[in-house]
Parts: sequence; structure tokens; C-alpha cells
Amino acid sequence: MHRQDNEHDDQTSITDHIRTATFYTGLGLVVVGVICLLYLIVTLIQIINAPDQSGLVQWLVRAVSEKDLVLSGHAAEAKFELHASETLQYFFFGIIGFIMIRILISIVNAFITGGIRLIMLANPERKQHAETKATNSTRPHTP
Repeated sequence: MHRQDNEHDDQTSITDHIRTATFYTGLGLVVVGVICLLYLIVTLIQIINAPDQSGLVQWLVRAVSEKDLVLSGHAAEAKFELHASETLQYFFFGIIGFIMIRILISIVNAFITGGIRLIMLANPERKQHAETKATNSTRPHTP
């Protein structure tokens, strides 16, 4: 009987360690996600308020001002070049920048969502409480 209690205590101890590691991993993911999101917000505010001081905008200006050549090549024997105006280049860079921001926001969202799910996984009592609450709210009220 005493041996079974020790085995049960060992299993409980291992489970507690796994839950603790899962909780802190989830917490770490949430913290990293929030820090990245704050950095993104600060960068966007800097671009809006002082674009000339933003490294991203400075790179964009250098890239657009260096050349207006977009595409060049050979078709059969003829050489061709496609040029774009600054406005069109800024427009395309803006679209690419918007897509990159959406991708970064999706990655940050995955960090935060994954972290929250790990935290919830590490605390089964909270999950049971939420399920019980949801079950009770769907039952008809009897006075």
C-alpha cells in the first residue's frame, strides 16, 4: 500500500513539473508577443510622427531615389526596360510594407494565442470551472 502511494506521489510530482513548465512557457510566449506588439506600435508611431528619423523610411527613400528601373531584360533579340515613377514605387513599397506588417501582426497573434492556450492547459481546474459555468448557463433556469 505504501509503495502505491509513493508511485502516485511521483506521478503527481512529474505532472506538477510539466504543468509548471507549460505555464511558464505560455507566460513567456505571451510576454514575447506583447513586447513585439509594443515594438511594432512604437515603430508605426515613429513612422507616422517623424518619418525622416525612421530607418525603414530612410531605406525606402534611398531605394526609390537610386533608380527608377523596375524591370529589364531581353525578349528574343530586343532589349527592354520598364521604368516606374517615384509615386508608383512608393505605392508598391507601401503595399509590401503593409503586407509585412500584417505578417508580423499574425506572428505576434500566434505567440499570444499559443501562450494563452498553454497557460489554460497548465491549469485544468480553471478549465473545468469554465466548462461547468458554460454548462450551467445553458441549462434552463428553474425557479
